[in-house]
Amino acid sequence: PGEVYVSHVMAWYVSQQEQLAGAADPLAAVAGKKYDAIIRFAAPVFTASGTFDGLVVLSLDYRHVMGFAMHILPTSTQNFTVFPDYASGNYAYMFDNEGWEIAHPRFWVLRGLDANGQLVSPVTADMSKEERGLHPMNLRYGAWADPNLPTMFDAVSQGKDGFVITVNQSGAKKATTYAPIFFRHGVYAQDGIFGALAIGAEMAEFHQAADQVSVSIAAQRSSLEVQMLLVIVGTAVVVVLVSVLVTRTISAPVRRLGQAAEALERGEMAEEILTSLQRRRIRDEVSDLAGVFRTMAEQVIRRERTLKQQIAALNIQIDDQKKRQQVESITETDYFQNLRASATSMRRRHQERRTTPE
Repeated sequence: PGEVYVSHVMAWYVSQQEQLAGAADPLAAVAGKKYDAIIRFAAPVFTASGTFDGLVVLSLDYRHVMGFAMHILPTSTQNFTVFPDYASGNYAYMFDNEGWEIAHPRFWVLRGLDANGQLVSPVTADMSKEERGLHPMNLRYGAWADPNLPTMFDAVSQGKDGFVITVNQSGAKKATTYAPIFFRHGVYAQDGIFGALAIGAEMAEFHQAADQVSVSIAAQRSSLEVQMLLVIVGTAVVVVLVSVLVTRTISAPVRRLGQAAEALERGEMAEEILTSLQRRRIRDEVSDLAGVFRTMAEQVIRRERTLKQQIAALNIQIDDQKKRQQVESITETDYFQNLRASATSMRRRHQERRTTPE
Protein backbone atom coordinates (compact mmCIF):
# COMPACT_ATOMS: atom_id res chain seq x y z
CA PRO A 1 0.00 0.00 0.00
CA GLY A 2 1.22 3.44 -0.87
CA GLU A 3 3.81 2.01 -3.28
CA VAL A 4 4.02 2.89 -6.95
CA TYR A 5 2.70 0.05 -9.06
CA VAL A 6 4.65 -0.85 -12.20
CA SER A 7 3.11 -3.27 -14.69
CA HIS A 8 4.64 -5.75 -17.11
CA VAL A 9 5.00 -4.72 -20.72
CA MET A 10 1.46 -4.68 -22.14
CA ALA A 11 0.63 -4.85 -25.85
CA TRP A 12 -1.66 -6.57 -28.33
CA TYR A 13 0.14 -9.52 -29.84
CA VAL A 14 1.67 -8.97 -33.29
CA SER A 15 1.87 -12.10 -35.45
CA GLN A 16 4.54 -12.89 -38.05
CA GLN A 17 2.19 -12.19 -40.90
CA GLU A 18 1.16 -8.85 -39.39
CA GLN A 19 4.72 -7.65 -38.97
CA LEU A 20 6.07 -8.81 -42.32
CA ALA A 21 3.05 -7.75 -44.35
CA GLY A 22 4.45 -9.54 -47.36
CA ALA A 23 8.11 -8.55 -46.79
CA ALA A 24 10.86 -11.18 -46.85
CA ASP A 25 12.21 -10.37 -43.39
CA PRO A 26 11.69 -7.89 -40.51
CA LEU A 27 14.41 -5.56 -41.82
CA ALA A 28 12.40 -4.98 -44.99
CA ALA A 29 9.00 -4.89 -43.27
CA VAL A 30 8.64 -1.12 -43.30
CA ALA A 31 4.88 -1.19 -43.82
CA GLY A 32 4.19 -3.95 -41.32
CA LYS A 33 2.38 -3.66 -38.00
CA LYS A 34 4.36 -2.17 -35.11
CA TYR A 35 4.65 -3.45 -31.59
CA ASP A 36 2.76 -0.77 -29.66
CA ALA A 37 3.25 -1.48 -25.98
CA ILE A 38 3.06 0.45 -22.74
CA ILE A 39 4.20 0.13 -19.15
CA ARG A 40 1.75 1.46 -16.60
CA PHE A 41 2.74 3.26 -13.43
CA ALA A 42 0.03 3.72 -10.82
CA ALA A 43 -0.04 5.33 -7.38
CA PRO A 44 -2.91 5.64 -4.87
CA VAL A 45 -4.43 9.00 -3.93
CA PHE A 46 -5.69 9.56 -0.39
CA THR A 47 -7.88 12.28 1.08
CA ALA A 48 -6.79 14.55 3.88
CA SER A 49 -8.39 12.14 6.33
CA GLY A 50 -6.35 9.26 4.91
CA THR A 51 -9.10 7.46 3.04
CA PHE A 52 -8.43 6.05 -0.44
CA ASP A 53 -9.66 8.48 -3.07
CA GLY A 54 -8.47 6.93 -6.34
CA LEU A 55 -5.45 6.20 -8.56
CA VAL A 56 -3.09 8.21 -10.64
CA VAL A 57 -2.04 6.15 -13.67
CA LEU A 58 0.72 7.06 -16.10
CA SER A 59 1.40 5.05 -19.24
CA LEU A 60 4.92 4.99 -20.67
CA ASP A 61 5.23 4.40 -24.40
CA TYR A 62 7.36 1.27 -24.42
CA ARG A 63 9.21 2.37 -27.54
CA HIS A 64 11.33 4.60 -25.31
CA VAL A 65 12.49 1.53 -23.38
CA MET A 66 12.58 -0.87 -26.30
CA GLY A 67 14.78 1.52 -28.26
CA PHE A 68 17.65 1.01 -25.83
CA ALA A 69 17.95 -2.58 -27.10
CA MET A 70 16.68 -2.29 -30.67
CA HIS A 71 19.24 0.31 -31.76
CA ILE A 72 22.29 -1.60 -30.49
CA LEU A 73 24.63 -2.93 -33.19
CA PRO A 74 27.52 -4.65 -31.37
CA THR A 75 29.76 -5.04 -34.42
CA SER A 76 29.62 -1.38 -35.47
CA THR A 77 32.11 1.25 -34.38
CA GLN A 78 29.14 3.59 -33.78
CA ASN A 79 27.31 0.78 -31.93
CA PHE A 80 24.02 2.02 -33.42
CA THR A 81 21.49 0.93 -36.01
CA VAL A 82 18.01 2.14 -36.93
CA PHE A 83 16.69 -1.40 -37.02
CA PRO A 84 18.73 -4.59 -36.55
CA ASP A 85 19.13 -7.38 -39.09
CA TYR A 86 17.95 -10.60 -37.43
CA ALA A 87 19.52 -12.84 -40.09
CA SER A 88 22.99 -11.38 -39.44
CA GLY A 89 22.90 -12.41 -35.78
CA ASN A 90 24.13 -8.96 -34.75
CA TYR A 91 21.41 -7.56 -32.52
CA ALA A 92 20.28 -7.15 -28.92
CA TYR A 93 17.07 -8.26 -27.25
CA MET A 94 15.39 -8.19 -23.84
CA PHE A 95 13.28 -10.59 -21.80
CA ASP A 96 11.35 -9.93 -18.59
CA ASN A 97 11.31 -11.57 -15.18
CA GLU A 98 8.83 -14.19 -16.40
CA GLY A 99 10.93 -15.22 -19.40
CA TRP A 100 8.87 -13.44 -22.08
CA GLU A 101 10.83 -11.66 -24.77
CA ILE A 102 9.97 -7.95 -24.70
CA ALA A 103 12.41 -6.46 -27.27
CA HIS A 104 13.43 -8.28 -30.45
CA PRO A 105 13.63 -7.66 -34.23
CA ARG A 106 10.94 -10.31 -34.72
CA PHE A 107 7.83 -8.78 -33.15
CA TRP A 108 5.93 -12.09 -33.24
CA VAL A 109 8.20 -13.52 -30.52
CA LEU A 110 7.29 -10.65 -28.13
CA ARG A 111 4.92 -10.90 -25.21
CA GLY A 112 1.36 -9.92 -26.15
CA LEU A 113 -2.34 -10.20 -25.41
CA ASP A 114 -4.97 -11.83 -27.58
CA ALA A 115 -8.36 -10.32 -28.43
CA ASN A 116 -9.69 -11.42 -25.03
CA GLY A 117 -6.94 -9.65 -23.13
CA GLN A 118 -5.16 -12.90 -22.24
CA LEU A 119 -1.48 -13.63 -22.76
CA VAL A 120 -0.85 -15.59 -25.93
CA SER A 121 0.72 -18.96 -25.02
CA PRO A 122 4.42 -19.50 -25.80
CA VAL A 123 5.68 -21.21 -28.93
CA THR A 124 6.59 -24.88 -28.52
CA ALA A 125 8.55 -27.50 -30.44
CA ASP A 126 5.49 -29.46 -31.58
CA MET A 127 3.99 -26.49 -33.43
CA SER A 128 4.12 -26.20 -37.20
CA LYS A 129 6.04 -23.45 -38.96
CA GLU A 130 2.84 -21.48 -39.47
CA GLU A 131 1.80 -21.89 -35.83
CA ARG A 132 5.17 -20.68 -34.59
CA GLY A 133 4.46 -17.37 -36.29
CA LEU A 134 1.41 -16.98 -34.04
CA HIS A 135 3.01 -17.43 -30.60
CA PRO A 136 5.63 -15.47 -28.63
CA MET A 137 8.88 -16.90 -27.21
CA ASN A 138 9.32 -17.61 -23.51
CA LEU A 139 12.90 -18.54 -22.57
CA ARG A 140 11.73 -20.93 -19.88
CA TYR A 141 10.22 -23.13 -22.59
CA GLY A 142 12.65 -22.34 -25.39
CA ALA A 143 15.11 -25.23 -25.04
CA TRP A 144 13.76 -26.73 -28.27
CA ALA A 145 15.03 -23.65 -30.14
CA ASP A 146 18.30 -23.31 -28.20
CA PRO A 147 19.23 -25.19 -25.00
CA ASN A 148 20.98 -22.07 -23.69
CA LEU A 149 17.77 -20.04 -23.44
CA PRO A 150 16.49 -21.62 -20.17
CA THR A 151 20.04 -21.43 -18.83
CA MET A 152 20.13 -17.69 -19.46
CA PHE A 153 16.76 -17.19 -17.76
CA ASP A 154 17.80 -19.20 -14.68
CA ALA A 155 21.06 -17.25 -14.36
CA VAL A 156 19.33 -13.88 -14.65
CA SER A 157 16.70 -14.94 -12.08
CA GLN A 158 19.63 -15.36 -9.66
CA GLY A 159 21.04 -11.96 -10.58
CA LYS A 160 23.95 -13.41 -12.57
CA ASP A 161 25.32 -12.33 -15.92
CA GLY A 162 27.03 -14.63 -18.39
CA PHE A 163 28.13 -15.59 -21.87
CA VAL A 164 26.83 -18.33 -24.17
CA ILE A 165 27.02 -19.41 -27.79
CA THR A 166 23.53 -19.47 -29.32
CA VAL A 167 22.02 -20.15 -32.73
CA ASN A 168 18.97 -18.15 -33.85
CA GLN A 169 16.16 -19.38 -36.09
CA SER A 170 17.97 -18.07 -39.19
CA GLY A 171 20.93 -20.32 -38.38
CA ALA A 172 23.25 -17.50 -37.32
CA LYS A 173 25.73 -18.67 -34.68
CA LYS A 174 26.17 -15.91 -32.14
CA ALA A 175 28.32 -15.08 -29.18
CA THR A 176 25.76 -13.77 -26.70
CA THR A 177 26.43 -11.97 -23.46
CA TYR A 178 23.63 -11.17 -21.04
CA ALA A 179 23.15 -9.24 -17.81
CA PRO A 180 20.18 -8.73 -15.46
CA ILE A 181 18.30 -5.42 -15.18
CA PHE A 182 17.61 -4.78 -11.50
CA PHE A 183 14.32 -3.07 -10.61
CA ARG A 184 12.42 -3.39 -7.30
CA HIS A 185 9.02 -1.87 -7.89
CA GLY A 186 5.55 -3.06 -8.79
CA VAL A 187 5.35 -6.57 -10.22
CA TYR A 188 9.16 -6.77 -10.10
CA ALA A 189 9.45 -6.10 -6.37
CA GLN A 190 9.56 -9.74 -5.28
CA ASP A 191 12.46 -10.78 -7.54
CA GLY A 192 14.07 -7.37 -7.74
CA ILE A 193 14.73 -8.01 -11.43
CA PHE A 194 12.99 -6.33 -14.37
CA GLY A 195 14.52 -8.79 -16.82
CA ALA A 196 17.72 -8.91 -18.82
CA LEU A 197 19.49 -7.41 -21.79
CA ALA A 198 21.20 -9.87 -24.15
CA ILE A 199 23.59 -8.74 -26.88
CA GLY A 200 24.64 -11.13 -29.62
CA ALA A 201 27.36 -10.87 -32.25
CA GLU A 202 27.77 -13.25 -35.15
CA MET A 203 30.80 -15.44 -34.46
CA ALA A 204 32.83 -14.47 -37.52
CA GLU A 205 32.40 -10.76 -36.83
CA PHE A 206 32.78 -11.35 -33.11
CA HIS A 207 36.20 -12.82 -33.81
CA GLN A 208 37.09 -10.12 -36.33
CA ALA A 209 38.76 -7.91 -33.75
CA ALA A 210 40.48 -10.91 -32.24
CA ASP A 211 41.55 -12.02 -35.72
CA GLN A 212 42.98 -8.57 -36.37
CA VAL A 213 44.87 -8.80 -33.11
CA SER A 214 45.97 -12.31 -34.12
CA VAL A 215 47.28 -11.00 -37.45
CA SER A 216 49.09 -8.22 -35.63
CA ILE A 217 50.55 -10.72 -33.18
CA ALA A 218 51.61 -12.96 -36.08
CA ALA A 219 53.33 -9.99 -37.74
CA GLN A 220 55.05 -9.09 -34.50
CA ARG A 221 56.05 -12.72 -34.05
CA SER A 222 57.52 -12.85 -37.57
CA SER A 223 59.43 -9.66 -36.87
CA LEU A 224 60.63 -11.08 -33.58
CA GLU A 225 61.68 -14.32 -35.29
CA VAL A 226 63.72 -12.33 -37.83
CA GLN A 227 65.31 -10.34 -35.03
CA MET A 228 66.05 -13.52 -33.10
CA LEU A 229 67.57 -15.05 -36.24
CA LEU A 230 69.80 -12.01 -36.64
CA VAL A 231 70.76 -12.25 -32.99
CA ILE A 232 71.56 -15.96 -33.40
CA VAL A 233 73.66 -15.31 -36.52
CA GLY A 234 75.40 -12.42 -34.80
CA THR A 235 76.04 -14.58 -31.76
CA ALA A 236 77.47 -17.34 -33.96
CA VAL A 237 79.84 -14.86 -35.61
CA VAL A 238 80.92 -13.55 -32.21
CA VAL A 239 81.46 -17.12 -31.00
CA VAL A 240 83.66 -17.86 -34.02
CA LEU A 241 85.66 -14.68 -33.47
CA VAL A 242 86.01 -15.44 -29.78
CA SER A 243 87.09 -18.99 -30.66
CA VAL A 244 89.77 -17.64 -32.97
CA LEU A 245 90.86 -15.17 -30.31
CA VAL A 246 90.96 -17.90 -27.68
CA THR A 247 92.96 -20.09 -30.04
CA ARG A 248 95.45 -17.33 -30.61
CA THR A 249 95.69 -16.19 -27.00
CA ILE A 250 95.54 -19.57 -25.25
CA SER A 251 95.83 -22.54 -27.59
CA ALA A 252 98.82 -21.22 -29.54
CA PRO A 253 100.88 -20.41 -26.40
CA VAL A 254 99.99 -23.82 -24.99
CA ARG A 255 101.23 -25.48 -28.18
CA ARG A 256 104.47 -23.49 -27.98
CA LEU A 257 104.82 -24.55 -24.37
CA GLY A 258 104.44 -28.13 -25.60
CA GLN A 259 107.28 -27.50 -28.07
CA ALA A 260 109.41 -26.32 -25.16
CA ALA A 261 108.58 -29.54 -23.32
CA GLU A 262 109.63 -31.58 -26.38
CA ALA A 263 112.91 -29.68 -26.48
CA LEU A 264 113.41 -30.44 -22.81
CA GLU A 265 112.97 -34.14 -23.59
CA ARG A 266 115.91 -33.81 -25.96
CA GLY A 267 117.88 -32.11 -23.21
CA GLU A 268 117.64 -28.69 -24.79
CA MET A 269 116.56 -25.41 -23.21
CA ALA A 270 114.05 -23.62 -25.50
CA GLU A 271 115.12 -20.15 -24.39
CA GLU A 272 113.50 -18.27 -27.25
CA ILE A 273 110.10 -19.93 -26.80
CA LEU A 274 109.99 -19.52 -23.02
CA THR A 275 111.18 -15.90 -23.20
CA SER A 276 108.47 -15.00 -25.76
CA LEU A 277 105.80 -16.67 -23.62
CA GLN A 278 106.90 -14.79 -20.50
CA ARG A 279 107.00 -11.45 -22.31
CA ARG A 280 103.56 -11.70 -23.95
CA ARG A 281 101.57 -8.45 -24.20
CA ILE A 282 98.69 -10.04 -22.29
CA ARG A 283 99.99 -11.69 -19.19
CA ASP A 284 97.90 -14.61 -18.02
CA GLU A 285 98.16 -18.10 -16.57
CA VAL A 286 100.09 -19.30 -19.62
CA SER A 287 102.75 -16.67 -18.96
CA ASP A 288 102.98 -17.78 -15.34
CA LEU A 289 103.13 -21.40 -16.46
CA ALA A 290 105.96 -20.58 -18.86
CA GLY A 291 107.90 -19.02 -15.97
CA VAL A 292 107.37 -22.06 -13.78
CA PHE A 293 108.27 -24.35 -16.68
CA ARG A 294 111.47 -22.35 -17.31
CA THR A 295 112.52 -22.71 -13.67
CA MET A 296 111.73 -26.42 -13.77
CA ALA A 297 113.59 -26.87 -17.06
CA GLU A 298 116.66 -25.09 -15.71
CA GLN A 299 116.64 -27.31 -12.63
CA VAL A 300 116.19 -30.43 -14.74
CA ILE A 301 119.04 -29.51 -17.08
CA ARG A 302 121.27 -28.53 -14.16
CA ARG A 303 120.53 -31.80 -12.39
CA GLU A 304 121.08 -33.70 -15.62
CA ARG A 305 124.51 -32.13 -16.02
CA THR A 306 125.38 -32.85 -12.41
CA LEU A 307 124.21 -36.41 -12.81
CA LYS A 308 126.26 -36.84 -15.97
CA GLN A 309 129.35 -35.50 -14.18
CA GLN A 310 128.73 -37.85 -11.27
CA ILE A 311 128.27 -40.74 -13.66
CA ALA A 312 131.51 -39.83 -15.49
CA ALA A 313 133.43 -39.68 -12.21
CA LEU A 314 131.92 -42.95 -11.14
CA ASN A 315 132.89 -44.54 -14.43
CA ILE A 316 136.51 -43.41 -13.89
CA GLN A 317 136.53 -44.90 -10.42
CA ILE A 318 135.05 -48.09 -11.75
CA ASP A 319 137.73 -48.26 -14.49
CA ASP A 320 140.54 -47.75 -11.95
CA GLN A 321 139.08 -50.39 -9.72
CA LYS A 322 138.83 -52.77 -12.62
CA LYS A 323 142.44 -52.11 -13.53
CA ARG A 324 143.60 -52.83 -9.98
CA GLN A 325 141.53 -55.95 -9.89
CA GLN A 326 142.99 -57.06 -13.22
CA VAL A 327 146.52 -56.40 -11.98
CA GLU A 328 145.84 -58.22 -8.75
CA SER A 329 144.34 -61.13 -10.60
CA ILE A 330 147.50 -61.35 -12.72
CA THR A 331 149.99 -60.99 -9.89
CA GLU A 332 148.32 -63.53 -7.75
CA THR A 333 148.63 -66.36 -10.26
CA ASP A 334 151.25 -69.17 -9.73
CA TYR A 335 152.89 -68.31 -12.99
CA PHE A 336 153.35 -64.67 -11.98
CA GLN A 337 154.61 -65.75 -8.53
CA ASN A 338 157.14 -68.15 -10.09
CA LEU A 339 158.14 -65.44 -12.52
CA ARG A 340 158.58 -62.99 -9.65
CA ALA A 341 160.65 -65.57 -7.73
CA SER A 342 162.81 -66.24 -10.81
CA ALA A 343 163.31 -62.51 -11.34
CA THR A 344 164.26 -62.03 -7.71
CA SER A 345 166.73 -64.93 -7.91
CA MET A 346 168.24 -63.54 -11.09
CA ARG A 347 168.67 -60.05 -9.56
CA ARG A 348 170.35 -61.61 -6.49
CA ARG A 349 172.82 -63.65 -8.56
CA HIS A 350 173.54 -60.64 -10.69
CA GLN A 351 174.35 -58.59 -7.67
CA GLU A 352 176.47 -61.35 -6.23
CA ARG A 353 178.50 -61.53 -9.39
CA ARG A 354 179.13 -57.84 -9.31
CA THR A 355 180.32 -57.99 -5.76
CA THR A 356 182.61 -61.07 -6.19
CA PRO A 357 186.11 -60.12 -7.55
CA GLU A 358 187.42 -61.97 -10.47
